[in-house]
Amino acid sequence: MVQLGTSGNNIIMAGNISRFAGQTGQLLFAGGGLFDNIQFSYQAIPEPSVLGLSVIGGLLLAWRVIETMESFNRQRTSGSGTFINRVLKNAFSPEKRCKNRNDFGG
Repeated sequence: MVQLGTSGNNIIMAGNISRFAGQTGQLLFAGGGLFDNIQFSYQAIPEPSVLGLSVIGGLLLAWRVIETMESFNRQRTSGSGTFINRVLKNAFSPEKRCKNRNDFGG
């Protein structure tokens, strides 16, 4: 069952029962509540359009690409490079440079 909309306090639901076409039997509904004005129709239940599915797919793809790029940038800037890159980065960082000769103890 799919909810199609509401009208006041009523909920409009739809379901596909075409596999039971031509058969007779008892129709049972499970769950609580009050069922009223049950109608059968040949009108198809609306499905998402190609454009709608394409937009959703494009948004999901863009989100995935952005997440991958951000993850790459976090790894690149977190100092998780090779050992020699970390040593060189620390050796030549401004905080590690000597300000005068007294830094060498002489």
